[in-house]
Amino acid sequence: MTHPFGYLEPTINSPGDNAGFSSGANKEQAYSHWLNEYVKTGPQLWANPQHEVVALTATPLAALEKPATNPLQEKLQAFAGQHHLTLSVDKNEIAYKLPANGKVQELFRTPATEAGLAQGEKQLQTLARQEEQNISADFKVTFAAQGDVVGKVRETAYSTPTNVDMLARDPELYELAGVRAALEKSGPSNFGQDNKTGVKFYFLRDKIIQSLNSLATFQLDQNKAATIYVWPGMATLGRATEADLTDKEKKLPFTDGSRPESVQSAIVHELGHNQFAKLAYSTPKAVYDGTTDLTAKGVALYNQMGWQRRRDEKDSDYNWFLVGKSKDDNGQPATYLPSNSNGLEWSFKRWRLDGGAVNANGKVGPADKVQSLSLDQMNKEAVVPLPTSYFENPEEEYAESVKMFRLSQESRTALRETSPTIYKIVEQNDQIEINRAYGTDSSGRPLMVRDVNGGLGHNDLSVQLRLRQFAQN
Repeated sequence: MTHPFGYLEPTINSPGDNAGFSSGANKEQAYSHWLNEYVKTGPQLWANPQHEVVALTATPLAALEKPATNPLQEKLQAFAGQHHLTLSVDKNEIAYKLPANGKVQELFRTPATEAGLAQGEKQLQTLARQEEQNISADFKVTFAAQGDVVGKVRETAYSTPTNVDMLARDPELYELAGVRAALEKSGPSNFGQDNKTGVKFYFLRDKIIQSLNSLATFQLDQNKAATIYVWPGMATLGRATEADLTDKEKKLPFTDGSRPESVQSAIVHELGHNQFAKLAYSTPKAVYDGTTDLTAKGVALYNQMGWQRRRDEKDSDYNWFLVGKSKDDNGQPATYLPSNSNGLEWSFKRWRLDGGAVNANGKVGPADKVQSLSLDQMNKEAVVPLPTSYFENPEEEYAESVKMFRLSQESRTALRETSPTIYKIVEQNDQIEINRAYGTDSSGRPLMVRDVNGGLGHNDLSVQLRLRQFAQN
């Protein structure tokens, strides 16, 4: 699961709100300028004259008291938002461009008419289905087709079963750009337990658990095959790949909750869950049910990651506490319960494994006197620091760490610097998974390794040199 609390829609301002337009002519000029920018960018980020970054949706149209527009303008706007494309009108043609992989690629052009826009819809869908086939051929994964029955809602801690069939949708081309970028950094987690059968992607029309706002989840499907369910929330992401983040966004640490998620990073995270399952840290039933039951091996991993199981209750999500450097008055290490009561910020409540709120002096006391730490404070206190801002439970922290290890040299460096213990765990487990899929030579030397940029490579001298230099830096 990725970021179950979802993304809150920001307060919407229009570029004209504080641009000082008053006359009808100026309002029309402002609207024309705004529409041109919106059609080019879709519902992404736009810098207004005061250099604020504001999110644009259809709302600013009313806010600007827009003049009457022709139907084509409105349809261009809707098309750009729905498909996350950049559209521009050049003379009598609409240019359709895909912003992905750090660049804007022109896909095709059609006449600048409503019929041309309908033609563009068909051409875009053709390109998307072709890319699905290409990804399937390149990475051996499969995609559910539009209208395929995903299954029925199963009973979990968050949902009750229903008789309603959940249906799949076709992924958008920009989503497929993120999926491809993720798979390029995630082998062999694109395969299930047998390292032969590829993961299946279900892009969902509707949420399968109404109380959650996930981007994606990893489970076994009704056929017990490794599956990534891509939830409708994925369509809210304005960046297909990590390369599409702005320079300022790329500099944000992974421990900063405001760092944007991309489709690529969300899928790499879910494939990290697949590695967790393949290495038998969770029980097969837990992987199918989406619960957190562990094998003995999984419990040992969590302890190594700096977590201890609480003993006063067995809540399905919050039954693991982080271990701190401080000591309680009974001489035992302080332990902290992750809490996300407002859905925005994590805090850490000092709590005994056997129950009882603990104050800053290490003594059990009233719950309203419990010591509460911020994320930054917890990272200083934790025996094993947290690598990112998302860690609902240790498995989520593990998947986030796999994501950092694989995305790029910069993210791998950040993982190593932020949490060296977690880095060593993930590095070792990653090579175990690779060896099981691709083997070793007669001396036990891996045939394949993960290069510093996250991609798989043959274990030759050039890759070894890069890895050695990275380890020394």
